[in-house]
Amino acid sequence: MIAVMEEFHNETVKIHDITAKRKSKKRRKLLKRFIILLILCALGATAYLTREKWLPFFEGIASRYTPKAENSGELAGGNFPIKIYGGASYSAAPIDASSFAMLEDMHYCVYDADGNVLYDKQHGFTNAVMKASSSKRTLIYDLGGYGFSLEGKYKNIFTKKLDNQIVFGNIAENGSTGIVTLSDKSLCMLSVFDNNGNPIYYYHCTDGRITATEFIGNGDGIIVSEVSASNGQLISRLKLFRFDSEEPVWETESLDTLVFDIFVRSDGTVAVFGDTKCAYYDKDGRLTDSYTYKNELIDYVETDSFTALLTENEERRSSTLIILSEDSEQPVEVKHDVLATSAETDGDAIYVMYNGKISMYGTDGAEINSVLVGPDYDGFMKLGRYIYLFGYADVNRVDFKS
Repeated sequence: MIAVMEEFHNETVKIHDITAKRKSKKRRKLLKRFIILLILCALGATAYLTREKWLPFFEGIASRYTPKAENSGELAGGNFPIKIYGGASYSAAPIDASSFAMLEDMHYCVYDADGNVLYDKQHGFTNAVMKASSSKRTLIYDLGGYGFSLEGKYKNIFTKKLDNQIVFGNIAENGSTGIVTLSDKSLCMLSVFDNNGNPIYYYHCTDGRITATEFIGNGDGIIVSEVSASNGQLISRLKLFRFDSEEPVWETESLDTLVFDIFVRSDGTVAVFGDTKCAYYDKDGRLTDSYTYKNELIDYVETDSFTALLTENEERRSSTLIILSEDSEQPVEVKHDVLATSAETDGDAIYVMYNGKISMYGTDGAEINSVLVGPDYDGFMKLGRYIYLFGYADVNRVDFKS
């Protein structure tokens, strides 16, 4: 009996020890929580008293980190889709911030952003080609024919017929036009007209053929690219002409590519695009940089601060967006495992259409936003907050929020 009582006493002592330890541990937890609470209260009081110093940092933080807007891709109603008649061959381009011109096989039309017709005429050309400026004027010429016209936003400005067949034409922001034709006196000829259709300059090309032109400034001069052959290779040279002299202001060294487009930046520097490379010149015609395409060039856009090239690898069924920007020493490449169809810019960002989708990119190559448009369109145009989609026989519109 005594042994049993001793054993019971020992177990009771153990239980009391365990209980005491548990109570001690609980007291420590409560003390810890109390100390943490005091610290938090102190920090809260300090933060409240110094709120005028740190609160401005958080102002506008919601707007800085707002998620990108969703684009539904829902097609517009009203005047859309715009039906294309007389054949599926057409082109469209903005002529100001709120309207665009469209050239069809037989008609030339100007629309506002909502698809309302502002001007409509039959152009009467067999192989009509359109070159639009952002000053509400458009040049239409008959490729291989003899006629061309200058169109305004609401009416025809003039129509002319030349003696020689037209190869191509261009338009300045002030409405001056440069028409390249064949010639019986030289390999080809450039004729420049003012915005009333009066001839102001002629240039006969004897060293090669003119493949591209671009007006400088407000139309007070023009840059001409001439192509010729040297040692079995095509080379191009640029010449700048002022309209008060027959001699060029400057002429570049030869460039080993066939130049087909010229872009003059606002600071007077020049970018050219050829079949194998693009190149850059200072305002005195000195070569400053060039970039050779790794694959076939299918589209490109140019601004004052960046170039975007769209190339494709037909065998691999892939495409690459290459961005040449002042913000990056090396080209930025965005690769896609599908073939892209076209590229556009609004001056700040780059838009690429591929596989039923249009994506918007910054100059760092990061995708900013996108919209799904489906497989029925193979081209597009950006105007304001809208994207106009070019289908086989109609033009549609979707909203685009960046």
